[in-house]
Amino acid sequence: MHDTSMFLSSITGNVNVDIWQIIRTGHNLSISEFANTGGVSPDIIMEGNVSSTIDWAFQTGKVKIHRQVGFMLTGGHLESENHPVSDSVALVLSTKTGQIDIWAKWIP
Repeated sequence: MHDTSMFLSSITGNVNVDIWQIIRTGHNLSISEFANTGGVSPDIIMEGNVSSTIDWAFQTGKVKIHRQVGFMLTGGHLESENHPVSDSVALVLSTKTGQIDIWAKWIP
């Protein structure tokens, strides 16, 4: 298995990422999004035997969950209802000053 990690960042401005995974790849994907001054906005759609976790932290700002379908919320953690499975996408979101906007959907 070959896993992949990505780090997306901005000093001033927003960091946005759209992920739609419907086919098992046999790999895990880790994505870290960081904005020093600005927002972080992932839009993630998982289908079938692909799971996801989303964790976040911020110093000044707030978290707004715009879409939460098939994900369970516990504190600063979202997890797809089918987690864990062999194919997974893990998001770690952080901002010093800014809002974290989350769109998350898992379709069985």
